[in-house]
Amino acid sequence: MAVRIVAVLALLLTGTLANAAIGRELLRFDTYGGDAWTFAKVISGTAEQNRCDTVVVRSARGRSSAPVVHGRFAATVSLVQGHNSVSAQCVRRGKRVGNVVAQSWTVRLSDVPTARALVTVLEHTVLVNGSSSAPAPAIRAPIIRYSWESGAANPVPLELQQGADTPHSFSEAVLGPLLRLRPPETDGDYRVSLTVTDALGRKDKSIVMFRVAGSHPVAIDELHSHPDWRGCTVLYGVAPALFGSGGAGLAAITRRLGQIFRLGVTAVWLSPVTNAPPGDFGYAVTDPFRLRPDLGSDADLRALITQAHLHGLRVLLDFVTNHLSKESRYFSDAARFGPRSPYFDWFVRDRNGQPVHYFDWTSLENLNYGNVEVRNFVLAAITHWVRDFPIDGFRADAAWAVRERDPAFWPLLREEVERIRPGTLLLAEGSALDPYYMSHGFDAAYDWTGELGHWAWEGVFGAPGEVPNLRLLRDRLNNDGRGFADSSGVLRFLNNNDTGERFITAHGLAVTRLAAALLFTVPGIPLVYAGDEVGASFEPYRHPAPIRWSDPEHLASLYVRLIRLRREIPALRSPTLRVVVTTREDSVLAYTREGQRPEDDVTVALNFGESSFSLPLASIHGRSTSSSTARWAEDVLNGTRTVVPADAEAVRVAPHSAMLLRRAGSDKVTACRD
Repeated sequence: MAVRIVAVLALLLTGTLANAAIGRELLRFDTYGGDAWTFAKVISGTAEQNRCDTVVVRSARGRSSAPVVHGRFAATVSLVQGHNSVSAQCVRRGKRVGNVVAQSWTVRLSDVPTARALVTVLEHTVLVNGSSSAPAPAIRAPIIRYSWESGAANPVPLELQQGADTPHSFSEAVLGPLLRLRPPETDGDYRVSLTVTDALGRKDKSIVMFRVAGSHPVAIDELHSHPDWRGCTVLYGVAPALFGSGGAGLAAITRRLGQIFRLGVTAVWLSPVTNAPPGDFGYAVTDPFRLRPDLGSDADLRALITQAHLHGLRVLLDFVTNHLSKESRYFSDAARFGPRSPYFDWFVRDRNGQPVHYFDWTSLENLNYGNVEVRNFVLAAITHWVRDFPIDGFRADAAWAVRERDPAFWPLLREEVERIRPGTLLLAEGSALDPYYMSHGFDAAYDWTGELGHWAWEGVFGAPGEVPNLRLLRDRLNNDGRGFADSSGVLRFLNNNDTGERFITAHGLAVTRLAAALLFTVPGIPLVYAGDEVGASFEPYRHPAPIRWSDPEHLASLYVRLIRLRREIPALRSPTLRVVVTTREDSVLAYTREGQRPEDDVTVALNFGESSFSLPLASIHGRSTSSSTARWAEDVLNGTRTVVPADAEAVRVAPHSAMLLRRAGSDKVTACRD
């Protein structure tokens, strides 16, 4: 009996091994399982052509049958949030053949409904329509509840419009998908949030915004309109390592916010704070969902944002969308297992299957936006920070690179960000000369030439003591005379993270002071990069020590004056610049910033030369009348406003000095309202 039992067990074991061998021979997945960033996963592999007619692929949400063609199969299966077991089996002439093979996938996306609201302005009603909200993508339970809430920071309380004469106060309401509001008469931006709940209790929240201008409400074009605070923005660039070390970078920035605020800037831009290898500046991102621990905690970042907002400062995060670090989990897996890795196709590859990167960025591997899971991964990462932290905007690192590979991505991102937090500012690392960025969801782009990554003022300024190439600068100030698509959205800078040696080190103090006056008096968004205002000297990517905040050259007071004047005088924020022709084109740069009226114009004169220069008053008042009173001018930059006599013919501009000239008595000041 014992011999027979052993024999039976041997036969059973042999049969099991044989079936396993047949299973492995008949069917093989192309990749093993892992993370999935989609609810509809394509499962593919190889099958024995002569022994499999079809392959049946099963998941918890159903099955799909795929024909075997030239020894291959591919089927799309439906997945659920979290863990999923996916199995496959060959079918021959209607019968299952061989073993079942299986793998596991973890869906990282949230299976929740999507709240979406649209604004329509009617004659006597602002209609907010949430009927375009959608059920959850995987388990599609119906939406059963629409909850509306008025924004707490709205200029005036909103009122529901039940009938022509029966409005009532509105702060919260549980209604259907349509909300009717009485049009407010007070100008400003108004926000209304919609929370949808489905039959399974899952929720999603969206915010919609409309604007009242001249007492008339208007719907906002989310792709082409810009935040109303863009025109007043003076940006301050912050790299945490320059403020503190040893895990205290974010806290050190928070402690410095008062000083940054006193400069007069309106927003801070943080270099990447997401996870990266120790010692990296931040662009070698390994996990875009996590804060890098050597900067501090999530609580530290929230405290920084809260304190910034208390100071009236907005906060922009620098976000990497072009690549992942070679040390990231997904790329490491692909490098180790090759095409067997589920993430092998996440990265752009050449004909030999090698990963592709730009320039000498050998550790930064380009993401493949042709892969829908990559798109979903990047969108989920960005919206994670929008939802969980009250940020005000993003700088999109290497936006030009993503545009090259997937130009449709940026409008998609803008739509999703606006759905969650309307009024978010998006800054593209791409040339403002290219109209693509402003027409595809961005609010600002870089002051580059048409050549990738080249600063528009590159080649203008020489060594200390040299007179700049002003002819080249004149040409580039207005895109070689052609004009920018949107000059108000041009990010202007003397330094940033990519300019290497600091401007003051390369070009000297005298030129730096004049260049600062230039920076704040041309159209666009001026950037003060960490320590510019105290003449800090370092190179960002060479692991500099925290900045010493002494100000030996007394630059901070100049920055404060220039920023204050820009915020107070509307002409300095206008999109118009008119170059003034002088007899000293080699050493003097002059231009007029035009206000709404000729008497509001401001003429900027920058003398880079060794001798004084007389700027004719006729040049200053080019749009003014010929009356004697129109010939008066005053310098609003240099402390006391010295008035030029009415019978004077010219204004003297001292060597190595700047003047901001306007008609005496033109006291129109319209400060920015942030």
